[in-house]
Parts: sequence; C-alpha cells; structure tokens
Amino acid sequence: MLDTAELDTTLVGIRTATLMLPFLGAAVASDILHRRIPNILVALMLACGLAVHLASLDDAGSALLASGSGAAVGFLILLPFYALGGMGAGDVKLLAAVGSFFGPSGALLAGIFTLVAGALLGLAVIACRYLRASALSRCSIAASPPEIASEQLPYSVAISLGTLAAVMQW
Repeated sequence: MLDTAELDTTLVGIRTATLMLPFLGAAVASDILHRRIPNILVALMLACGLAVHLASLDDAGSALLASGSGAAVGFLILLPFYALGGMGAGDVKLLAAVGSFFGPSGALLAGIFTLVAGALLGLAVIACRYLRASALSRCSIAASPPEIASEQLPYSVAISLGTLAAVMQW
C-alpha cells in the first residue's frame, strides 16, 4: 500500500507525463516531417513546466527556481553535442523544456536516459543502413552501396523515449 507521500509523488509523475505527452508528440511529428522543432512549441512547454511547479509549490520563487534550474540542466546536457554539430538547437531547447517540468534532478535523469536512447537508436539506424547498403551492393554489380550515415536521426524521438523512461523512474 502506498503512503500519502508516495501517492502524491506518483500523481505528480502521472500529471507531469500527461501534460508532456502532447508536446513531445508534436515535437516528434514536426522533427520527422520538417526536421525542426518550432520555438513556439518549446516556449509553450516551458510555460507549462513552470505552471506545474507553480501549482505544486507554495511560493513563486521556489517554482521559478525549480523550473528554471531544470531547464538549465536539460539545456546544458545537450549543448556540447549542438556545439560540435551533432544535433540541432531545437533538440537542445526541447530537453530544456522537458527539464522545466522535472526540476534539476529529474532533468538530469531524463538527460541520461535520452543519451542512452539516442545511442541505441543511432546504432539501430546505422545497422539498418549498413544491412540495406550491403544487400543493395549484392543486387547490383555496377552500383556502389549508398552512404550509410547520410541523414541525421530526429533526436526528438530519443528525447521522448528518455523522458518517458525518466517519468517511470521518477
């Protein structure tokens, strides 16, 4: 049987996940279709993350600190990958928006799960492309196999999977 504190934590996790799912779904759809995550989506998500903290904490200063520090942690986790050209700015901002819901410790957990999900998805994409290129080269003697890593992975998928894993652990 769950005690009151555990039940409150579980309900906050369910409420947070329920509020984040439409945002994450829209981000994934936009990223897959257009290879970008709209700033308005990220801004609305940041505002909603702050609202979650305002609803659950007694004072606005604590809510702003929790939401802002979570956003900062999420932002800083992916910033080096953006700086090295490995991902777009929208991905960095999306994880920052996720962090605004979780606060700093939850944002760190979501970031770690996101990096693991991104690595696994990246390996799966590389394996599929390699197998496809290998099969094509056997079918056509004159044609050379296509470039294995020609497209970038829509990283919002990894962010969404990492976020969902963090919600389950939170």
